[in-house]
Amino acid sequence: MTLDGTKPYFLDILAHQTAMPVHRTSVEQHGDDAFTVGKFVGNGPYVLHSWEPRNRMVMKKTDTYWDAAACKLEWIVSLPIDNLETAYSMYRAGEVDWLMGIPTTKVDEIKLHPDYYVNKYFGTYFYRVNCTNRPHPDDSSRTHPFTDPRVRRALNLAIDKKTICENVLKGGQIPATGYVPPGVVGYPTFQGQPFDREAAKRLLAEAGYPNGKGFPKFEILYNTNEGHKLVAEALAGMWQETLGITVGLANTEWKVYLDQTDRVNYDLSRAGWIGDYMDPNTFMDMWVTGGGNNNTNWSHNEYDDLIARASQEPDPQARMQHFQRAEQILCVEELPILPIYYYVNQGMKHVKVQGVYDNIRDLHPWKAISIAPGQ
Repeated sequence: MTLDGTKPYFLDILAHQTAMPVHRTSVEQHGDDAFTVGKFVGNGPYVLHSWEPRNRMVMKKTDTYWDAAACKLEWIVSLPIDNLETAYSMYRAGEVDWLMGIPTTKVDEIKLHPDYYVNKYFGTYFYRVNCTNRPHPDDSSRTHPFTDPRVRRALNLAIDKKTICENVLKGGQIPATGYVPPGVVGYPTFQGQPFDREAAKRLLAEAGYPNGKGFPKFEILYNTNEGHKLVAEALAGMWQETLGITVGLANTEWKVYLDQTDRVNYDLSRAGWIGDYMDPNTFMDMWVTGGGNNNTNWSHNEYDDLIARASQEPDPQARMQHFQRAEQILCVEELPILPIYYYVNQGMKHVKVQGVYDNIRDLHPWKAISIAPGQ
Protein backbone atom coordinates (compact mmCIF):
# COMPACT_ATOMS: atom_id res chain seq x y z
CA MET A 1 0.00 0.00 0.00
CA THR A 2 1.19 3.50 -0.80
CA LEU A 3 -0.04 6.29 1.46
CA ASP A 4 -0.85 9.68 -0.07
CA GLY A 5 0.08 11.64 3.04
CA THR A 6 0.51 11.57 6.80
CA LYS A 7 -1.70 8.79 8.17
CA PRO A 8 -0.95 8.20 11.87
CA TYR A 9 -4.16 6.18 12.06
CA PHE A 10 -3.18 3.78 9.27
CA LEU A 11 -2.67 0.70 11.46
CA ASP A 12 -5.97 1.40 13.20
CA ILE A 13 -7.72 1.39 9.81
CA LEU A 14 -6.19 -2.01 9.02
CA ALA A 15 -7.88 -3.36 12.17
CA HIS A 16 -11.27 -2.06 11.01
CA GLN A 17 -13.88 -4.43 9.56
CA THR A 18 -13.52 -2.94 6.07
CA ALA A 19 -9.90 -4.14 5.89
CA MET A 20 -10.66 -7.73 6.86
CA PRO A 21 -9.87 -10.29 4.15
CA VAL A 22 -12.55 -12.15 2.20
CA HIS A 23 -12.21 -15.47 0.42
CA ARG A 24 -11.47 -14.44 -3.14
CA THR A 25 -12.43 -17.70 -4.85
CA SER A 26 -15.84 -17.71 -3.12
CA VAL A 27 -16.55 -14.13 -4.13
CA GLU A 28 -15.50 -14.72 -7.73
CA GLN A 29 -17.62 -17.87 -7.95
CA HIS A 30 -20.75 -16.75 -6.06
CA GLY A 31 -20.72 -12.93 -6.03
CA ASP A 32 -23.01 -11.52 -3.33
CA ASP A 33 -24.20 -15.05 -2.54
CA ALA A 34 -20.71 -15.79 -1.22
CA PHE A 35 -21.86 -14.34 2.11
CA THR A 36 -24.82 -16.67 2.55
CA VAL A 37 -25.20 -19.87 4.56
CA GLY A 38 -23.30 -22.79 3.03
CA LYS A 39 -21.19 -20.59 0.74
CA PHE A 40 -19.56 -18.19 3.17
CA VAL A 41 -15.88 -18.88 3.87
CA GLY A 42 -14.29 -16.86 6.67
CA ASN A 43 -11.19 -16.96 8.85
CA GLY A 44 -12.76 -16.16 12.22
CA PRO A 45 -13.57 -18.37 15.21
CA TYR A 46 -17.20 -18.86 14.15
CA VAL A 47 -18.96 -19.76 10.90
CA LEU A 48 -22.42 -18.74 9.70
CA HIS A 49 -24.69 -21.67 10.52
CA SER A 50 -28.13 -20.18 9.75
CA TRP A 51 -29.59 -16.79 8.91
CA GLU A 52 -33.20 -15.67 8.88
CA PRO A 53 -33.05 -12.01 7.74
CA ARG A 54 -34.50 -9.59 10.31
CA ASN A 55 -35.11 -12.50 12.69
CA ARG A 56 -31.98 -14.33 13.80
CA MET A 57 -28.43 -15.17 12.86
CA VAL A 58 -26.72 -18.25 14.30
CA MET A 59 -22.94 -18.67 14.40
CA LYS A 60 -21.20 -21.98 15.20
CA LYS A 61 -17.70 -22.48 16.53
CA THR A 62 -15.31 -23.85 13.93
CA ASP A 63 -12.50 -26.32 14.66
CA THR A 64 -10.43 -24.95 11.77
CA TYR A 65 -9.81 -21.60 13.46
CA TRP A 66 -6.13 -21.20 14.39
CA ASP A 67 -6.93 -20.55 18.05
CA ALA A 68 -10.02 -22.73 18.40
CA ALA A 69 -8.92 -24.00 21.80
CA ALA A 70 -9.32 -20.49 23.24
CA CYS A 71 -12.96 -20.19 22.13
CA LYS A 72 -15.35 -21.07 24.93
CA LEU A 73 -18.77 -20.69 23.29
CA GLU A 74 -20.07 -23.37 20.92
CA TRP A 75 -22.90 -21.18 19.56
CA ILE A 76 -23.71 -17.48 19.33
CA VAL A 77 -27.21 -16.31 18.39
CA SER A 78 -27.79 -12.70 17.31
CA LEU A 79 -31.34 -11.26 17.27
CA PRO A 80 -31.69 -8.08 15.15
CA ILE A 81 -34.63 -6.56 17.04
CA ASP A 82 -35.63 -3.08 15.86
CA ASN A 83 -37.90 -2.32 18.81
CA LEU A 84 -35.89 -1.88 22.01
CA GLU A 85 -39.02 -2.23 24.12
CA THR A 86 -39.43 -5.74 22.69
CA ALA A 87 -35.74 -6.49 23.24
CA TYR A 88 -35.96 -5.35 26.85
CA SER A 89 -39.01 -7.56 27.47
CA MET A 90 -37.10 -10.54 26.05
CA TYR A 91 -34.14 -9.76 28.30
CA ARG A 92 -36.36 -9.66 31.38
CA ALA A 93 -37.92 -12.96 30.30
CA GLY A 94 -34.46 -14.57 30.07
CA GLU A 95 -34.64 -15.02 26.31
CA VAL A 96 -31.45 -13.02 25.67
CA ASP A 97 -28.30 -12.65 27.76
CA TRP A 98 -26.90 -9.37 26.45
CA LEU A 99 -28.92 -6.32 25.45
CA MET A 100 -26.74 -3.85 23.52
CA GLY A 101 -29.03 -0.84 23.85
CA ILE A 102 -31.98 0.14 26.02
CA PRO A 103 -35.37 1.80 25.39
CA THR A 104 -35.16 5.46 26.40
CA THR A 105 -38.67 5.35 27.84
CA LYS A 106 -37.54 2.73 30.42
CA VAL A 107 -34.24 4.32 31.41
CA ASP A 108 -35.30 5.26 34.97
CA GLU A 109 -36.39 1.69 35.63
CA ILE A 110 -33.41 0.06 33.92
CA LYS A 111 -30.81 2.20 35.70
CA LEU A 112 -31.85 0.55 38.98
CA HIS A 113 -31.20 -2.96 37.63
CA PRO A 114 -27.86 -4.58 38.62
CA ASP A 115 -27.33 -5.79 35.02
CA TYR A 116 -27.36 -2.23 33.63
CA TYR A 117 -24.09 -0.72 32.40
CA VAL A 118 -23.10 2.61 30.85
CA ASN A 119 -19.70 3.54 29.41
CA LYS A 120 -18.18 6.25 27.26
CA TYR A 121 -18.54 5.71 23.53
CA PHE A 122 -16.67 7.18 20.56
CA GLY A 123 -19.64 8.73 18.83
CA THR A 124 -21.70 11.91 18.38
CA TYR A 125 -25.44 12.44 17.94
CA PHE A 126 -26.23 15.40 15.71
CA TYR A 127 -28.64 16.83 13.13
CA ARG A 128 -27.82 17.43 9.49
CA VAL A 129 -29.11 20.69 8.00
CA ASN A 130 -30.11 20.88 4.34
CA CYS A 131 -27.87 23.72 3.13
CA THR A 132 -28.94 23.47 -0.51
CA ASN A 133 -29.21 26.84 -2.23
CA ARG A 134 -32.97 26.75 -2.84
CA PRO A 135 -35.82 29.27 -2.81
CA HIS A 136 -37.82 30.17 0.27
CA PRO A 137 -40.98 27.97 0.19
CA ASP A 138 -43.26 30.96 0.88
CA ASP A 139 -41.37 33.74 -0.96
CA SER A 140 -39.57 32.85 -4.19
CA SER A 141 -37.68 36.16 -4.12
CA ARG A 142 -35.73 34.94 -1.08
CA THR A 143 -33.51 31.94 -0.49
CA HIS A 144 -34.40 29.25 1.99
CA PRO A 145 -33.48 30.31 5.55
CA PHE A 146 -31.26 27.26 6.07
CA THR A 147 -28.82 28.63 3.46
CA ASP A 148 -27.99 31.43 5.93
CA PRO A 149 -25.37 30.47 8.56
CA ARG A 150 -26.99 32.93 11.01
CA VAL A 151 -30.15 30.84 10.98
CA ARG A 152 -28.23 27.61 11.53
CA ARG A 153 -26.29 29.23 14.36
CA ALA A 154 -29.53 30.47 15.91
CA LEU A 155 -30.96 26.95 15.85
CA ASN A 156 -27.84 25.64 17.57
CA LEU A 157 -27.76 28.33 20.27
CA ALA A 158 -31.43 27.72 21.08
CA ILE A 159 -30.84 24.06 22.02
CA ASP A 160 -30.58 23.38 25.74
CA LYS A 161 -28.42 20.30 25.32
CA LYS A 162 -27.87 19.82 29.04
CA THR A 163 -31.62 19.49 29.56
CA ILE A 164 -31.89 16.97 26.73
CA CYS A 165 -29.15 14.84 28.25
CA GLU A 166 -30.31 15.06 31.87
CA ASN A 167 -34.10 15.20 31.56
CA VAL A 168 -34.88 13.43 28.28
CA LEU A 169 -32.20 10.78 27.75
CA LYS A 170 -31.03 10.39 31.38
CA GLY A 171 -28.23 7.97 30.53
CA GLY A 172 -25.08 10.01 31.15
CA GLN A 173 -24.87 11.44 27.64
CA ILE A 174 -22.58 14.49 27.40
CA PRO A 175 -23.85 17.75 25.83
CA ALA A 176 -21.88 18.39 22.63
CA THR A 177 -20.74 21.81 21.48
CA GLY A 178 -18.19 20.22 19.15
CA TYR A 179 -18.24 17.27 16.81
CA VAL A 180 -15.24 15.06 17.63
CA PRO A 181 -16.08 13.19 20.85
CA PRO A 182 -13.66 12.95 23.79
CA GLY A 183 -11.13 10.14 23.71
CA VAL A 184 -8.53 11.01 21.06
CA VAL A 185 -5.07 11.23 22.62
CA GLY A 186 -3.52 14.65 21.96
CA TYR A 187 -6.74 16.24 20.73
CA PRO A 188 -8.63 18.46 23.19
CA THR A 189 -12.41 18.23 23.04
CA PHE A 190 -13.60 21.27 21.13
CA GLN A 191 -15.54 23.81 23.18
CA GLY A 192 -18.11 25.51 20.99
CA GLN A 193 -20.89 27.89 21.94
CA PRO A 194 -23.16 27.16 24.91
CA PHE A 195 -26.94 27.46 25.12
CA ASP A 196 -27.85 31.16 24.71
CA ARG A 197 -31.48 32.12 24.09
CA GLU A 198 -30.86 35.85 23.62
CA ALA A 199 -28.02 35.35 21.14
CA ALA A 200 -30.21 32.90 19.20
CA LYS A 201 -33.04 35.45 18.99
CA ARG A 202 -30.67 38.20 17.82
CA LEU A 203 -29.20 36.03 15.07
CA LEU A 204 -32.62 35.00 13.78
CA ALA A 205 -33.71 38.65 13.73
CA GLU A 206 -30.52 39.64 11.87
CA ALA A 207 -31.34 36.97 9.29
CA GLY A 208 -34.71 38.65 8.71
CA TYR A 209 -37.00 36.56 10.92
CA PRO A 210 -37.64 38.53 14.15
CA ASN A 211 -39.43 36.29 16.67
CA GLY A 212 -39.85 33.76 13.87
CA LYS A 213 -41.97 36.04 11.68
CA GLY A 214 -41.95 34.82 8.08
CA PHE A 215 -40.02 31.65 8.94
CA PRO A 216 -41.45 28.66 7.06
CA LYS A 217 -42.61 25.56 8.86
CA PHE A 218 -40.08 22.77 8.50
CA GLU A 219 -39.72 19.13 9.52
CA ILE A 220 -37.29 16.98 11.44
CA LEU A 221 -36.65 13.67 9.66
CA TYR A 222 -35.85 10.71 11.90
CA ASN A 223 -36.02 6.94 11.67
CA THR A 224 -38.41 5.04 13.90
CA ASN A 225 -36.98 4.96 17.42
CA GLU A 226 -38.48 6.22 20.65
CA GLY A 227 -35.24 7.98 21.65
CA HIS A 228 -35.05 9.86 18.33
CA LYS A 229 -38.69 10.89 18.75
CA LEU A 230 -38.15 12.23 22.26
CA VAL A 231 -35.13 14.30 21.18
CA ALA A 232 -36.99 15.65 18.13
CA GLU A 233 -39.97 16.63 20.28
CA ALA A 234 -37.69 18.38 22.76
CA LEU A 235 -35.92 20.34 20.00
CA ALA A 236 -39.20 21.33 18.35
CA GLY A 237 -40.43 22.67 21.68
CA MET A 238 -37.24 24.64 22.34
CA TRP A 239 -37.24 26.24 18.89
CA GLN A 240 -40.90 27.13 19.19
CA GLU A 241 -40.44 28.66 22.64
CA THR A 242 -37.20 30.56 21.97
CA LEU A 243 -37.40 31.43 18.28
CA GLY A 244 -41.13 31.34 17.57
CA ILE A 245 -40.78 28.89 14.68
CA THR A 246 -43.01 25.90 13.91
CA VAL A 247 -41.45 22.47 13.57
CA GLY A 248 -43.06 19.23 12.42
CA LEU A 249 -41.82 15.66 12.87
CA ALA A 250 -41.37 13.18 10.01
CA ASN A 251 -40.97 9.62 11.29
CA THR A 252 -39.98 7.02 8.67
CA GLU A 253 -38.69 3.47 8.64
CA TRP A 254 -34.95 2.97 8.22
CA LYS A 255 -34.72 2.47 4.45
CA VAL A 256 -36.86 5.52 3.71
CA TYR A 257 -34.84 7.60 6.17
CA LEU A 258 -31.58 6.59 4.49
CA ASP A 259 -32.95 7.31 1.02
CA GLN A 260 -34.27 10.74 2.02
CA THR A 261 -31.00 11.65 3.71
CA ASP A 262 -28.84 10.39 0.83
CA ARG A 263 -30.85 12.49 -1.63
CA VAL A 264 -30.78 15.50 0.74
CA ASN A 265 -34.57 15.46 0.59
CA TYR A 266 -35.19 16.84 4.08
CA ASP A 267 -35.04 20.01 6.17
CA LEU A 268 -33.30 18.66 9.27
CA SER A 269 -32.27 15.02 9.56
CA ARG A 270 -31.22 13.33 12.77
CA ALA A 271 -27.88 11.53 12.51
CA GLY A 272 -25.12 9.86 14.46
CA TRP A 273 -21.54 8.92 13.71
CA ILE A 274 -19.30 6.38 15.45
CA GLY A 275 -15.57 6.75 14.86
CA ASP A 276 -13.94 4.05 12.74
CA TYR A 277 -10.48 4.77 14.18
CA MET A 278 -9.07 6.88 17.00
CA ASP A 279 -8.29 10.09 15.18
CA PRO A 280 -10.22 13.35 14.53
CA ASN A 281 -10.07 12.64 10.81
CA THR A 282 -12.69 9.88 11.08
CA PHE A 283 -15.19 12.61 11.97
CA MET A 284 -13.83 15.70 10.24
CA ASP A 285 -13.27 14.41 6.71
CA MET A 286 -17.02 13.70 6.42
CA TRP A 287 -17.82 17.32 5.65
CA VAL A 288 -15.49 18.12 2.77
CA THR A 289 -17.16 19.25 -0.42
CA GLY A 290 -18.73 16.27 -2.16
CA GLY A 291 -17.84 13.89 0.67
CA GLY A 292 -19.71 10.60 0.53
CA ASN A 293 -21.24 11.13 3.97
CA ASN A 294 -21.75 14.90 3.74
CA ASN A 295 -25.42 14.75 2.62
CA THR A 296 -26.01 18.43 3.44
CA ASN A 297 -24.83 20.11 0.20
CA TRP A 298 -22.64 22.34 2.39
CA SER A 299 -19.32 23.43 0.92
CA HIS A 300 -16.57 25.58 2.43
CA ASN A 301 -13.20 26.24 0.79
CA GLU A 302 -11.23 26.92 3.97
CA TYR A 303 -12.64 23.81 5.62
CA ASP A 304 -11.67 21.67 2.62
CA ASP A 305 -8.18 23.16 2.68
CA LEU A 306 -7.72 22.49 6.39
CA ILE A 307 -8.67 18.83 6.06
CA ALA A 308 -6.36 18.47 3.05
CA ARG A 309 -3.49 20.12 4.95
CA ALA A 310 -4.08 17.89 7.97
CA SER A 311 -3.70 14.84 5.71
CA GLN A 312 -0.22 16.02 4.69
CA GLU A 313 0.98 17.58 7.96
CA PRO A 314 3.97 15.73 9.52
CA ASP A 315 3.93 17.75 12.76
CA PRO A 316 1.38 16.11 15.15
CA GLN A 317 0.67 19.34 17.02
CA ALA A 318 0.17 21.41 13.87
CA ARG A 319 -2.03 18.67 12.47
CA MET A 320 -4.34 18.84 15.48
CA GLN A 321 -4.47 22.64 15.16
CA HIS A 322 -5.78 22.24 11.60
CA PHE A 323 -8.59 20.07 12.94
CA GLN A 324 -9.36 22.54 15.74
CA ARG A 325 -9.73 25.39 13.25
CA ALA A 326 -11.89 23.15 11.03
CA GLU A 327 -14.10 22.32 14.01
CA GLN A 328 -14.46 26.05 14.72
CA ILE A 329 -15.82 26.52 11.20
CA LEU A 330 -18.07 23.48 11.45
CA CYS A 331 -19.52 23.98 14.93
CA VAL A 332 -19.44 27.75 15.53
CA GLU A 333 -19.30 29.68 12.26
CA GLU A 334 -21.20 27.61 9.69
CA LEU A 335 -23.21 24.88 11.46
CA PRO A 336 -24.17 22.58 8.55
CA ILE A 337 -24.70 20.16 11.42
CA LEU A 338 -26.09 20.71 14.91
CA PRO A 339 -24.18 18.65 17.51
CA ILE A 340 -26.51 17.48 20.28
CA TYR A 341 -24.63 15.06 22.53
CA TYR A 342 -21.75 12.62 22.77
CA TYR A 343 -22.95 9.04 22.93
CA VAL A 344 -22.62 6.64 25.80
CA ASN A 345 -22.76 2.89 25.43
CA GLN A 346 -25.76 1.60 27.41
CA GLY A 347 -26.97 -1.93 27.79
CA MET A 348 -27.79 -4.85 30.05
CA LYS A 349 -25.60 -7.92 30.44
CA HIS A 350 -26.32 -10.97 32.56
CA VAL A 351 -23.66 -11.65 35.19
CA LYS A 352 -23.04 -15.08 33.66
CA VAL A 353 -21.63 -13.48 30.48
CA GLN A 354 -17.88 -13.20 31.04
CA GLY A 355 -14.91 -11.90 29.04
CA VAL A 356 -16.56 -8.61 28.05
CA TYR A 357 -14.57 -5.50 28.93
CA ASP A 358 -15.51 -1.83 28.74
CA ASN A 359 -13.89 0.13 25.91
CA ILE A 360 -14.72 3.36 24.08
CA ARG A 361 -15.13 1.56 20.74
CA ASP A 362 -17.48 -1.09 22.15
CA LEU A 363 -15.51 -3.88 20.43
CA HIS A 364 -15.65 -7.35 21.98
CA PRO A 365 -13.83 -10.33 20.38
CA TRP A 366 -16.15 -13.31 20.45
CA LYS A 367 -13.34 -15.73 21.20
CA ALA A 368 -12.84 -14.05 24.60
CA ILE A 369 -16.48 -14.34 25.69
CA SER A 370 -17.74 -17.21 27.81
CA ILE A 371 -20.63 -18.25 30.06
CA ALA A 372 -19.85 -18.80 33.73
CA PRO A 373 -19.73 -22.46 34.72
CA GLY A 374 -23.04 -23.83 35.92
CA GLN A 375 -25.09 -21.11 34.20
